[in-house]
Amino acid sequence: MNGARYGDVGLKDGRSISYAEWGNHAGAPVLFFHGNPGDRMFPFFDEWGHQLGLRFVCPDRPGFGASAFRQRRRITDWPGDVAEVADGLGIERFAVAGVSAGGPYVLACARALPERVTRAVFISGIAPPGAPLGSAGMRREARISVAVARRAWPVLVMLAKPMIGAVQRNPERFFDRSLRSMPEADRIVATRPEVRAWFLERARATGGRGSKGSAYELSIEVKPWGFELEEIAVPVAIWQGADDTLVPLHAAEWVANRVPAAQLNVVEGAGHLLLFDRWRDIFGPLATEVEE
Repeated sequence: MNGARYGDVGLKDGRSISYAEWGNHAGAPVLFFHGNPGDRMFPFFDEWGHQLGLRFVCPDRPGFGASAFRQRRRITDWPGDVAEVADGLGIERFAVAGVSAGGPYVLACARALPERVTRAVFISGIAPPGAPLGSAGMRREARISVAVARRAWPVLVMLAKPMIGAVQRNPERFFDRSLRSMPEADRIVATRPEVRAWFLERARATGGRGSKGSAYELSIEVKPWGFELEEIAVPVAIWQGADDTLVPLHAAEWVANRVPAAQLNVVEGAGHLLLFDRWRDIFGPLATEVEE
């Protein structure tokens, strides 16, 4: 394995988007969108990419990782950034994939870039605010965050500060406390040594950057996204754990019923972290996608 390759792509408006590349540089390109909190650092993609023949490109959204915060951004702004990142890397056609809060950005790109996106993968993704019973089945802390973000995202920044301080002081303790609210399926995955080490490393990094980007993103995801799911023409594979308590199953079903070319894959006994066990099934079909 060659390890990660890091870089930045300058955009026409003067901003830059940071990214990491993992896996087979000559493989079929997949632009992967992280969750919230999250960033470009997902080293598991190196092994997975080499095994599957995929080139994973993971850009940091504005306000995450090394990409500067952008005030008043919208979900529909992301496809333009993605197109410029792909241009900067010499990629014409590509698949898009994303997990959890990265899901809306997958759907936005599938809708806005049908001539470039070969297919889309929506993994444990959140549903638009118009979905009925949007918080039913969600664990308590997720319901609270959504409710606060809908009303005043700066308040969420304030509420997050004590938590960030706790993460920085003792990330191991914070992680162990977080396990208590996870369903059994996610606890099994999260306590694997390599996954736990990754979680702790990302928790430290997220705490060091503060909460502004994360809180602001949540505030725009709980408002209308700016497009209709019925407008998406690109094939979308939806992967959802039946026992997910961050994004309940009914959210995935609601999205699948509205995206014309959607295929819903429900994994029984899996939670929000199903990606770690089902990566071959999720990403394997993308290896057949090549640039035209």
